[in-house]
Amino acid sequence: MGHHEPSTMANFSKPASLLTVLFTLFALLQFTVAFQHGAHHAHPARSDAELQEHLDKINGELTKRQSQGTIAIAGVCSAGVNSNGQCNSGSTASPRLEVREMARNSDQFNLFLLGMERFQAKDKSDPLSYYQIAGVHGHPFVSWNRFPTPLVNQAGFCPHATTLFAPWHRPYLAVFEQALFLSVNEVISQFPANQQQRWRNAASTLRLPYWDWASTGNGPAVPTMLRDQTVGVMKPQGPVAIPNPLYKYSWGTYPAEMGNSGPWNNFPDTLRRPVANPTRSNNNEMNARFEAMRLSLRDRVFALFASKAPWGDVTSAAIGARTAVSGGGVDSFESIHDAIHNAAGGESGGHMYYLDQSAFDPIFWLHHANVDRLADMYHYITPNTWMANGNVMHPMAQWNQGEPKNAYSPLKPFTKDQSGTYFTAMDIKDTRTLGYYYPETSDRSYQQVAQAVTRQYGAGVRSITKRDDSVGPTGQYQGRPIKEGDYHTVLAVIADKYAISGSYTVHCFIGKPDNNSTTNSTAPYPIANSTASATSPLSTGTSPYSNNTEADYDPSTDYTQYSNYVGSYGILGSSMKGGSNSSQPVMTKGSLPLTSCLQGKEAKGELESLRPEHVEPYLKENLYYKVVGVNGEIDPDTLPNFHISVMCNPAKPAASPDELPDLSAPLQVLPDATAHLPAGKPFTYVPSALDIPLPDTPEYTEPSSDGTRPQSPSNGVFPYPSMPWEESGYCVSKQTVEYVDPQGNFLYSSIPIALARPPAMPAMLDDPSAPVIYRTSGDVPYPPPGGPLPVGIAPCQVILRDRVTTATIIPFSAPNQVPLTLLAYLCDQLGREIEKGDTYPMVEPLALNDFGPYWFGVFGAIMLLGEIQDGRALYEMARQGCDWERECLGSFCIKPNYPGRSSHVCNGAFLVTDASRNRGVGRLMGETYLDWAPKLGYTYSVFNLVYETNIASCRIWDALGFKRIGRVKGCGNLKSYPGELVDAIIYGRDLGQDDEFVSEERFDKIRFYLKNGKYPNGADRAEKSRLRSAATHYKLTPGKDDEADKLWLKGKEVIADPKQQYELAREIHHKQHGGINKTTAAIAETYHWVRIKETVSQVIRNCPVCSEMNKGLSAIRQGQNQARAEGRSSSGFMQSTNNTQSPLTPTPPSLFSPSLPPPRSDSPSSQLQLEAAQHRGSFAQFSPHNRYDMPVDPALMEGVQAGNSLADLPPSPFLAAQGANGLPHLGHVEQRVDPSLNERAATAAEEMRRRLSRTNQYN
Repeated sequence: MGHHEPSTMANFSKPASLLTVLFTLFALLQFTVAFQHGAHHAHPARSDAELQEHLDKINGELTKRQSQGTIAIAGVCSAGVNSNGQCNSGSTASPRLEVREMARNSDQFNLFLLGMERFQAKDKSDPLSYYQIAGVHGHPFVSWNRFPTPLVNQAGFCPHATTLFAPWHRPYLAVFEQALFLSVNEVISQFPANQQQRWRNAASTLRLPYWDWASTGNGPAVPTMLRDQTVGVMKPQGPVAIPNPLYKYSWGTYPAEMGNSGPWNNFPDTLRRPVANPTRSNNNEMNARFEAMRLSLRDRVFALFASKAPWGDVTSAAIGARTAVSGGGVDSFESIHDAIHNAAGGESGGHMYYLDQSAFDPIFWLHHANVDRLADMYHYITPNTWMANGNVMHPMAQWNQGEPKNAYSPLKPFTKDQSGTYFTAMDIKDTRTLGYYYPETSDRSYQQVAQAVTRQYGAGVRSITKRDDSVGPTGQYQGRPIKEGDYHTVLAVIADKYAISGSYTVHCFIGKPDNNSTTNSTAPYPIANSTASATSPLSTGTSPYSNNTEADYDPSTDYTQYSNYVGSYGILGSSMKGGSNSSQPVMTKGSLPLTSCLQGKEAKGELESLRPEHVEPYLKENLYYKVVGVNGEIDPDTLPNFHISVMCNPAKPAASPDELPDLSAPLQVLPDATAHLPAGKPFTYVPSALDIPLPDTPEYTEPSSDGTRPQSPSNGVFPYPSMPWEESGYCVSKQTVEYVDPQGNFLYSSIPIALARPPAMPAMLDDPSAPVIYRTSGDVPYPPPGGPLPVGIAPCQVILRDRVTTATIIPFSAPNQVPLTLLAYLCDQLGREIEKGDTYPMVEPLALNDFGPYWFGVFGAIMLLGEIQDGRALYEMARQGCDWERECLGSFCIKPNYPGRSSHVCNGAFLVTDASRNRGVGRLMGETYLDWAPKLGYTYSVFNLVYETNIASCRIWDALGFKRIGRVKGCGNLKSYPGELVDAIIYGRDLGQDDEFVSEERFDKIRFYLKNGKYPNGADRAEKSRLRSAATHYKLTPGKDDEADKLWLKGKEVIADPKQQYELAREIHHKQHGGINKTTAAIAETYHWVRIKETVSQVIRNCPVCSEMNKGLSAIRQGQNQARAEGRSSSGFMQSTNNTQSPLTPTPPSLFSPSLPPPRSDSPSSQLQLEAAQHRGSFAQFSPHNRYDMPVDPALMEGVQAGNSLADLPPSPFLAAQGANGLPHLGHVEQRVDPSLNERAATAAEEMRRRLSRTNQYN
């Protein structure tokens, strides 16, 4: 990632000599050349008319949004907006780039700087001016976007220290980006007409950049483009130097409404770590501070991702949301964010140091874009979690202290349309809703994010080949990857956010003080009591920071530059002590990782290991810290509610490059490490009413029918409302699913065609949480009963978990296709599962005549041991008296979940037999379900009721990509949980155009589009949209020498040539001769193509080694079946008078004797007569279009249609023939049975009839 600073940036800080002037002229010349070069190479050629129309529409709609009603905040919409100001569907998102990466595109960065300059110069009365948007965060405490006045409290709108912290800032950044884009378009219109095409190209994908302050190895910690006082830009009149709009914001004249709450005494510019005489920023010192804390920031980000705590818990510093997570010591993105504010603003009182002033510093926006990026990345690490419920911790402009909030609470004052509808956290869960994404989330995958986190923030990743004792520029140990047996150690901090006026910072050290530090305090500040009044550092020149130029910064006087420095933990406060008249303290918690530093001590031999028994005594001797605020160093014992402790937990290394280490184990306190330090004695935090949120589920948001409801912490303690839904603007998001064909045409006439909204194609790129989802629908779902199955659904072989045993999954489209005894066995197994009372909601088992249509009435499948090529082999097993308890592993069915217009949404039921547990049967049937359901025409799957106590099922559906789309509270009255109601989870998954169903021809089209930058001939509108979307997921790399270019998807090489696919599969399979699943998984780690499993199946069938192995297993099983059949035949149950007949010739029935039990329906003679009847045309043969034969048992179908009980079930044709010959009717179970049966073990068939007789009693 080693980026270099771009040549287009120049520092023209106060030229005072001829040499400096010459340098300035040289930089301008260099800048001009760079822009001329960029004009030819920065962008591919695009249509002037197309881009002009595109940008004009955006520009017009952005202007329109602020002229009517409230501002419709939608970010940057590439497809324009509808009549209410919202983005049209079909808008494409563009990536937000790291600021150093954006600067590589000289044209785009030039537009960004010019847009910022114009944006900051807008009149302060404009609602979309820089001044007004920045003022939403804190001062000047006035209404914005027509929010009702007077404000609820005299404060800013920003919800720091609440669970709404991350969601609220997302639309806030979007409106800033939206206003910036409007200024960019105004800048383009000022260029000569013959140059505007160039700038329109640059603007087409321009988004707000972010500043990654935690990544190492990409140049200075604070990029020079954020520190240079002037920059060179290209304006319509040519290259000029302008004041850098990223260096500061200037009010001109400081507005009186801003008040005098800071130490800068109405200074007209924003300041960073300011010094006096003259008053100015000290950006060089700021850069040195960030260099010193860079490793600490890196480790905090990495440890937070590895904690894998729920998303809503790690985004907020509020202690209440995280008291029960990882022992209470997990960090948060807000806590990390606070450290950036404090380091940038500085103890000398820069604007970033004060929460209510910070948004005016331009660096604020790039910093918060990075926080938003990290939060968005984290969402893919814990995709099934979202915002935690919580309470408002301190009074704000829009809310009172104590109000409970959840994911549907309005993010005031940000409106998504001109009629005043507020955003909610659910609306902006996907950043693409607002027109952007981040490079690390382009694939929307866990693997992509995990790889990026490890690459950018993993300790030792960039220097994996270097010596283990490598150190950074300040002497800090750079860290190494986690090893088996390591422990992760942190300094945990509990602090009152508004304990003092302004902010304060905890600086941590491990090791003896450096030589130039003679006491425990290395701060260049006097020790001060926290209750002392603040003084302005700008009125005196006695501070060591009173240097005349930024170059005067002396690192030898800065304690953060010492080698024993670990890092800083910031508590970001406001300019007012107590945080706007808060009636209770606002408690926050976070942690500072010590692991990398301790690794360095271990590498030097100072520490025996990272285990707690060695770490605790070492830290007792070597750990110290200091707290510094605006008045200097603060005695920690004088800070209200301030506590520190050292905690650790065992760390598990990452299993693969696609995984993160596991730091989720509970943290244990090491009390001796801090007991001797100020505020370091053992402490147990007791949550207050503000800390305890309502239940962490969305379901509690509606009162019950009797009017009762859970109690809110604000009841009787804080002002109303006491429930989230009582707030004005509360809105439970309703999701709209609109079904379209592959060309984007609406499928149902009830959809308002007049809207003419182009769908967001393809459907596989839609996020399940988006407000509007477009899905494609295939053929009419599910086959007609007994009709032909679609091509591609046929018996398929799978390998069980032992990697040796082969099984076959056989599909059926009607119950009369299943042998009666097999159907009866499955009916019994379902009855047993229902009787357990823990997985199915039914109370009474189903009778056989009800089970058939319930399970196989639409579509069902059965998994059996061995390789079964067609249905006739299945009936041969039944003919030989197969013991289904040994041979049947499980079954599943697929059916519509809803009727009529929604019948293309399917549901399934799954059954693993008692004898087949823990063999991987459920997972294999789930995978087959996902393969066959879309082939049956379904586009989406919903499982309405999966009890959360059914852990095995939950794990399978989570692993197979299902989303937890809902929770039914207390709906399960289960046998294993008497007196307790169990929640159920609603699972959903898109079965639309997935990567596994992409045709090979489409790969060629994507390759063409990426290589040539234009659409293939004949591409229609839907195809063009699909290609644009695919371009964000695929990349093309040039091949070596004569090799063709390589296409990549999510880091895997795409193989489109079937011959090459087969050769690769054969090569990988021959290395270990694994089964289908193992070989498929090995291929999928490196390569991608359509239906890898089918290719592997073909390779295994052609493999001589595997063929011999399967033959041997089949021979053994056939011998076992034959032995069982002969044993039964010799005991008088199966008599055949002619063993040499053709298998399709009926065997004469054996004579009936009262001393013998009646012949069974699955005896060889009975089954032969059934097959003979089929061939005589007694009933229709199953459709040959399935490419395999599936016999039908009409007796079962007649019984199902008649609705009779088991005893009245009509016999099969062969039984009717026996009756005609004077034999008794065998359709009843109440036949006289040979008493000798009591003297021997019952056969499987007899045991089955006994069970079914028991089952029938429920009718």
